[in-house]
Amino acid sequence: MIPIPIRAATSDDAAAISDLIQQAVRHGNVADYEPEIIDRICANSSPAMVSRRMAEREVFIGEVGGRIAGTVSLRGDKLYSLFVAVERHGQGIGRYLVDHLEARAIGKGVRTLRLSAALGARSFYERLGYRVLAYEPRDDGSTWLMVKDLDAAG
Repeated sequence: MIPIPIRAATSDDAAAISDLIQQAVRHGNVADYEPEIIDRICANSSPAMVSRRMAEREVFIGEVGGRIAGTVSLRGDKLYSLFVAVERHGQGIGRYLVDHLEARAIGKGVRTLRLSAALGARSFYERLGYRVLAYEPRDDGSTWLMVKDLDAAG
């Protein structure tokens, strides 16, 4: 895993984050979700929606060569919206972003971090120490509710 610079996202990043999310969803989720679910997820990831979420969450981006390679966000005790650029999959960027977010959460006093993982992302999060609590059937794309005890994460 190569360390990459991670910074807080700004409103100027909204369009690039939106593009990254939509490309990642259209590439990585097609085996798990119907086309109408993919379209709904992408519509909920428009630049305007990304900007709205920036006002509600701490959004971070990782950059490689001056381009956004991944994004992740935190609100309270929940990890949201981990996405890595399609061409950067398998390079450790997702793990690096999660490590950054976990350290941020620990610094805020969070002891247990929650997330709703896309169906195909379950094994990724399990490798990072998250455990499944429940399957979450949802009209906008079912997920796995997962948690990690940050105190034991060491």
